[in-house]
Amino acid sequence: MPERESVSLTTDRWASWRRFLVMDFLIWTALAILLAIQNYYNLAETRGKAPHWNEVLWLPLARYWIYAALTPGVFWLARRSGYSRGRRFRPTVLIALGFVAFQVVYVILRLAFYPPVQGPMATPLPRTFSSAVDLTRSSLFEQLWMYASVVVVGLTLHYYEEARNRELREAMLRTRFAEYELQILKLQLHPHFLFNTLNGISALMAIDVKTAQEMILRLSDLLRIALSHSSSREISLREEIDFVEGYLNLEQMRFGARLKFLFHVSPETLDALLPNMVLQPLVENAVRHGIAARREGGTIEIETSRREDMLFVTITNDGPPLTATASTGRSGVGLDNTRNRLLQLYGSSSRLEICNRRGRVEVSLEVPFHETVGEERTLA
Repeated sequence: MPERESVSLTTDRWASWRRFLVMDFLIWTALAILLAIQNYYNLAETRGKAPHWNEVLWLPLARYWIYAALTPGVFWLARRSGYSRGRRFRPTVLIALGFVAFQVVYVILRLAFYPPVQGPMATPLPRTFSSAVDLTRSSLFEQLWMYASVVVVGLTLHYYEEARNRELREAMLRTRFAEYELQILKLQLHPHFLFNTLNGISALMAIDVKTAQEMILRLSDLLRIALSHSSSREISLREEIDFVEGYLNLEQMRFGARLKFLFHVSPETLDALLPNMVLQPLVENAVRHGIAARREGGTIEIETSRREDMLFVTITNDGPPLTATASTGRSGVGLDNTRNRLLQLYGSSSRLEICNRRGRVEVSLEVPFHETVGEERTLA
């Protein structure tokens, strides 16, 4: 696997390098043609007749193709110079020395290719030291301008890429942090659920050892199911309902006839995805604070439905009405954990409310309806 990743990175690097060279050549060629067009009309106006294209085209092309050949080196120097807020002197010296090298190479290439690029009527330019000095003196300002332009463009692109890479790294870190936070929130549910269930089993041990032992076996089955989905961010409603039904069967062994439960699950919602183990703490709260708080027990009803692009789940129990403190948002680990997980996964698209309705306590959950992992709406 690392070997394949290395080959892929090398291929991407070469592809990027080829695109850069092509763009470099095309940009300088376009600038040379624009200069040739300008020279063409200037000479036509001066002479009173149109010049031949050989007179105005070849020299700009030769000069600008030399710039195209030197541009990758200037870009490399601009990237390696290390300009930053606290480092300016050394990069400036490197850029200045780079200009000297740029000028020397340009003059050498101009002297080497001067006769052919001027066309068949060109007069050979003597390749002497004095010719190099004359060419340097006559084109120094132009070289300085061209070199500075390439350096500025190179630094701009370099800082743009750095800023973009920094944003990508920050986005990746935010995503990883959100994943880590989700994992922590999800892991909190297992010991919370396990502790409460074991606490109920221990209380039953003194009354009905056989039932308590059966509950331990059922609990092991539930934990096995929970651990098999521990790495899944979302699971289908069908799987979540199966787990909740197993949990309620477990609790029914403890409460007996005091606990009844009904499911009203719409078939079209069974494949919908929702956060793993999101219903269990809500049902657990209904058992602990609703059914257990009443001598005669009660019924827990779970209903699911789809309305347009939203999935609705309501959990209703016959427990005592909520107090003002409970209804204003103060809740335990289960509800707080569930709210945080929903916020991480769906942001403001989700909703979790608990209220008194027609003499019963109702928890309503609303999340975006989606059936495939590719439609997850995770917030970074």
